[in-house]
Amino acid sequence: MTISKFWRLWPPRPKFAALNYFGTGNLGDEIQTIAALGFLPKVDAWISRERLDHFSSGTPHKIILNGWFLHRPEHWPPSTCLRPLFISFHLTREIHAGYDGCRRSPQSTILSPEGVRYLKTHEPIGARDLDTLSQLRAKGLSAYFSGCLTLTLRMPRPLRRENAIYAVDVSDEVCAYLSDRCDIPLTRLTHFDIETVGKARFEKAKLLLEKYGSARAVVTARLHCALPCLALGTPVLLIDAASNSCRFDGLKNLMRHATGDQILRGEYEFDLRSPSPNSACWYRLRDEMQTNCESFIAER
Repeated sequence: MTISKFWRLWPPRPKFAALNYFGTGNLGDEIQTIAALGFLPKVDAWISRERLDHFSSGTPHKIILNGWFLHRPEHWPPSTCLRPLFISFHLTREIHAGYDGCRRSPQSTILSPEGVRYLKTHEPIGARDLDTLSQLRAKGLSAYFSGCLTLTLRMPRPLRRENAIYAVDVSDEVCAYLSDRCDIPLTRLTHFDIETVGKARFEKAKLLLEKYGSARAVVTARLHCALPCLALGTPVLLIDAASNSCRFDGLKNLMRHATGDQILRGEYEFDLRSPSPNSACWYRLRDEMQTNCESFIAER
């Protein structure tokens, strides 16, 4: 057999793609892609989450489709040039206007007959939360609760624990209440950023993760601050303040959590100065996601 014939018989090396985002203003999106990048040996293409149907290539690209879907459901289903792993998948109930001005429910497209047929070719679907799991199963799809991929985050180097407490996207009232009851200053941070663009957004998200990984404690209303804190071993208190609370179903119980009103009434158990370690109940989800992602990447 000639060398050229041998190489035609040998499967080509797979290519890989990763998600990026435009105009969301939420660095939590980049944090979710950083979690996916932890499993990719390289990135051959960056693809907008809102235009997955536009990707074209002569070689299929593997992609981990984790996170929040979708502002622009008119661009669903994704291109046939993508070979996806659906894990940590959240199907939002929020409705946004498309580029054409029409308001569409993501469920009406992603869970349309065509959308369900597409998802069936990539079963089982790993749902990030219990509400998404219920929606998928109601359409007859094989789905399971995966949890969020940010639970698999690891820092590239060990971090030294600092005497810092961060309040991330916490209301003024709650922040003032907590500050009055702690002799260590609270530093306020946010995931909201509409000015930083491109690769700089990922760099900014990485800096946030470094802060979370080195903190004494974190209090936050952001899911993708709280879950990375679990992964990085930082004691965290999640404030349940989301307008779309179904995003938290199955996830908030992995950590200590309270509403803003409960905190203001003192009805919470979290010592900012000397917080006890987080629960370890999320380890199984992390381990299963790691196994599924590693197996997906290793497949030829």
